[in-house]
Amino acid sequence: MKRIISLTLAVLLIAALFAGCAGSKADSPVGTYVIKTINDKSVKDYFTEAFGAASEETAGFDMSALLALMGIDLDHPEDLMQITLKEDGTVEFTSKLDEIGEAEEGEEVEGEEKETGTWKQDGDKIIISADGEDTELGYKNGELTMTTEEDGETMSMVLTKQK
Repeated sequence: MKRIISLTLAVLLIAALFAGCAGSKADSPVGTYVIKTINDKSVKDYFTEAFGAASEETAGFDMSALLALMGIDLDHPEDLMQITLKEDGTVEFTSKLDEIGEAEEGEEVEGEEKETGTWKQDGDKIIISADGEDTELGYKNGELTMTTEEDGETMSMVLTKQK
């Protein structure tokens, strides 16, 4: 459960960091991005490996059921997080994560968290400004790359531009 809460906090941190971006017309980063990989694994594989087997054996709960309670379908990672970089230099982040603690037994909790900010492009970097902080992301071939570190663990996420 601690790991799930840590992952939720990491995703919320990413939400705060993804609040802006802007670029050139030739290779414009403008568009909507969804998660492609976490630590070089598909979103489904990452969650399955990180929580799947251990959750049922050690904690006595089914990971897919817990994620469903949170409103997350691993077959559709765009439901987990979506970032839209707009031409006017604003960014909109939508996360379909719920407060686990608010779900009571048998109760399904769904909701979306939306945040906004600004962005700009500097070469192969996207700089997102949100909540008074700047975050630098890599940008190449229609993909954003972000690396975060929490509790000594590094997480790398690649978000791909939807066509």
